[in-house]
This record gives sequence, structure tokens and C-alpha cells, in this order.
Amino acid sequence: MFKKNFSTPYFSLIASVINVVLFNIPLFTFVLYNTPINSFNGALLIISFVIVAILLNLFVFYIGMYLLKNIGKWILYIFFHINALCVYFVTSYGALIDRSMIGNVFNTNYDEASSFLSFSLILYVIFLGLLPSIFLSRLKHERIKFKPFIIHTSILLFLLLSISYINAPNWLWIDKNSKKLGALIMPWSYVVNTVRFYDNKHKQNQKQIILPDAKITNNTKSIAVLVIGESARSANFSLYGYEKNTNPLLSQIEDLHVYEAKSSATYTTAGVKAILDYTESNKLNEILPNYLHRNDVEVIWRTTNWGEPNVNIKTYQNKNYLENICQGPKCAYDEILLFELEEMILKSDKNKIL
Repeated sequence: MFKKNFSTPYFSLIASVINVVLFNIPLFTFVLYNTPINSFNGALLIISFVIVAILLNLFVFYIGMYLLKNIGKWILYIFFHINALCVYFVTSYGALIDRSMIGNVFNTNYDEASSFLSFSLILYVIFLGLLPSIFLSRLKHERIKFKPFIIHTSILLFLLLSISYINAPNWLWIDKNSKKLGALIMPWSYVVNTVRFYDNKHKQNQKQIILPDAKITNNTKSIAVLVIGESARSANFSLYGYEKNTNPLLSQIEDLHVYEAKSSATYTTAGVKAILDYTESNKLNEILPNYLHRNDVEVIWRTTNWGEPNVNIKTYQNKNYLENICQGPKCAYDEILLFELEEMILKSDKNKIL
């Protein structure tokens, strides 16, 4: 298609411009609608964002293409396809590709993910992912020597730092909106936040902070049932003011208290951890089931979900386990959580059961 060979910097520039034009419109739209464009600083900020986006992509793509050669091109193709998916969810659902959203992605399964499959999504992938990748694959790439590579990257770095310095009056605005800006710039939103997610996950896999021992002061038989509806939204509960009667049975319970609670995260692991933690904290505190189990309380954990924090107890029963022991038509629904639960409680020799 193209007989001319493009040197590494020109090839990287083409890839950068494509990336900025196709995948960063939501970023520029956010900046445009949240910046006083009629002021000098506002106009400077908008122009700077466009230039920085091109130069930053050029800087990283240039280094990647120089070091990785053809592998770098394949990485660009992957970026374009993931970018297309991200732009679809940003424009269609108003999603922000931050660490919480990355947590949602890595804590979902096929059933949940497949529900988002649509004709529009396929079009996004074809026109924003596949076709630009095919275009880039047609460009012949010629690697340059080391000396001009160092000169070019040094100039790019100098330009990026210079633009940052010129925008010193806008640093406060950038810091204030850093979360949204970082969640909209492609592909670095999901690249950086994936690293942040796994770094946080690594910290979560470390040994939990053991809480002080509990002292049980009586032998009275006590049973507590904790039901966690982690995906339930209060906005759709009639108990919280929703116009439709979505809680006909719960509303009949006398002295039922409704708490004005808000989720601490949008993905299961962090959300459930916050529910089971004794205090609001980013530390890896011992969660409730682990704490009670360690203090000689019978803890039975049943779940049809996945992605909860580490539950270190004796009786842990997930969906696969329950489906193997359950018989009857209700085993395909959440009623499976109640299968032979009463019998388990009655057989327990503990006075305290969760």
C-alpha cells in the first residue's frame, strides 16, 4: 500500500496521532467542558492537552518501537483494540477507566461480560481497533540509529517538561481533576491502573493484620445470619424511597431499620472487604469471618458470587460445591444458599454461629 519506508519517529508520530484522534475525544471533551475557554489559562490548557497527548504517546511509542521493533507494532495493535473497547464503555456508559473499573474487569466472569456484547461494541472494535491496526500494518517501518534516537527522545522529554512548566498556573486544576483525567487518557488509563490494581491486590494477599482476641462472656446459643447483597443498589429499593414496591416482604417486617450506607468500591473484593472490616481503612485488617473463626465461633460462608477477600475458615462453600450437593429445582437459584443450612446449624457443637 505504501512503498515509502517510514523511519521510527515518523511511524511513531502517525501511531500517536491516530491514538489521540480516535481514542482521546472523551478526554478532550471533559477538559473542554470543565475549563473556562474564554480565559488565557483555559485556552492554554486545552491546547497543551492536545500537544502533550501527541508528544507523550510519541515519546512512549518511539521508545517501544525502537527497542521492540516488530513486537512494538503488535503491542500497538493490542492497544488500539483495547482502546476501542474502553472508548465504547466510556461513551456508552460514562465509565471511568480507573483502578476500581479495572477491578471490575478482572473480577467479572463470562456470564457478566457477555451481557455487554452488542452490535455497537463490535462496530467500535472494527472501526476503531481493527481498521487502524490494518492501516499501521501496511506502513513499512525502518529503524534508525542509536544517536538520533537519543537526540529525538531528549527533545521530546524537554518539550514535555517545558509544556508542564508553562502550565504551572493550571497545576491546581489538573491536580483537582487528576482522577478523571487519568481515567480517560488512552491507553495509559488502563495500563497504569492495571499496575495499580495488581499492586493493591499484592498488598491484599499479604498477611492480615490480626485484631485483638475476642472474649465470649456467655454460653447462650446465638445464631447470626449475615446476608450480603453486594450488587444491590439502594436506588432501586422501595425501602429507600424507590417508587415501585420492590421490597414487598421486607417492608412487612416490624422494626426494620434501613441504613443509609454507601459502597466503598465498585468491585466485589474491595466492596465486600469494606463490609466485613471493623473500620473504614485501606489496611489489610482481619475481616469478620476470619476474626470470629479464630475466636472459636462457628462460621459458615456460603456464596454464589466470586471475588471476595480471602476468607480463611473451615466451612467455605462456593457455588460449585453447593451445586454438587444440592438437589431440586431451586438449586439453580440463590435459594441454593439455604440448602440444608438449618441442618448444619443444628449439628454444630458451637454456641456461637455466624
